Amino acid sequence: MDLNDPARQPVSDMPGAPTESVPSPIPDSISATRNKIGVKLLLSIPLIVLIGYFILAYTQDWWPWNGLKLSPVPSASPTASQDPTAGWKTYTNTQYGFEFKYPQSWVFEDHSPTIDEVNKILLSITIAGPNQNFSVRVYQNEPLRYAELTQTKTSTEISGLPTTAYLFPEGYECYGDGDPVQCSFFAIPVKRGNYWYVLEGRGNARDLASYSQILSTFKFTN
Repeated sequence: MDLNDPARQPVSDMPGAPTESVPSPIPDSISATRNKIGVKLLLSIPLIVLIGYFILAYTQDWWPWNGLKLSPVPSASPTASQDPTAGWKTYTNTQYGFEFKYPQSWVFEDHSPTIDEVNKILLSITIAGPNQNFSVRVYQNEPLRYAELTQTKTSTEISGLPTTAYLFPEGYECYGDGDPVQCSFFAIPVKRGNYWYVLEGRGNARDLASYSQILSTFKFTN
């Protein structure tokens, strides 16, 4: 056998014969990057599955979410503890149609009517507290003309009706060594229907502030 015979030579050695292409090797940096991406993808799959499970469990009320949902916070609303007059007593008079609230510790006193040539007082009640008294009198006639005697006055409102409060910061006829603060008083006459209602505060009554809570609860009921 003649090894030099062209017919016996490898095809690649033959002139004009096609050559086999050898793939170029992948650089190490690209290979390392691909490996990192693959690892990250593998690690992220369980995390994605876990997140998906918790979302589905939450929306479907599956365990372990039962009992862990936050209840909606109720909106703030007035409560008894926020009402400074909560727990107070209420005086109601159906005959003359009014009511008001007063502190539990204050003492109720009912006085006899006074009918004379000057006054026709049909009702007189007093609520006595520590160093303070609150009174309501119902007159058939126009009561004492406080405007002629008053030391000062201020506009106010009782049960939605505008009126005037007559103030006596130093009292009126405060005899002897009487304390002007304890002698101080105010009177608020209100005309309604056929009657005059006079609300009075005596003792620590240089202004309406210390009686404001009681006055705010006074209202006509008919």
